[in-house]
Amino acid sequence: MKYKVREGIVLIHVCGEHLLVASRAAWPEVKMIRHLPRIPALCWDLLSRGADEKTIAIFVVSLLKRPLAEVKIKLDALWEEMYNAGYLIKVEEVGGDE
Repeated sequence: MKYKVREGIVLIHVCGEHLLVASRAAWPEVKMIRHLPRIPALCWDLLSRGADEKTIAIFVVSLLKRPLAEVKIKLDALWEEMYNAGYLIKVEEVGGDE
């Protein structure tokens, strides 16, 4: 599945913490602030800059020295969790591949 960051969601860094915040454009869908650990925050940043899920998985493998299959399972769970919370949208929902 291919995901895209919902317009109006920004990752901010405050006192060493990584937070996803919804600006006014995203308030109807996302009304909360979410804390992200360091690695998920790095993955989010890459996704928001246009990296695809495969590229992000390879980056995490090189960073953590974990098997690709394990990383893909965890990333798929992260993306699905972020989608269910409203932070991400599936590419099909925005009219195709971008």
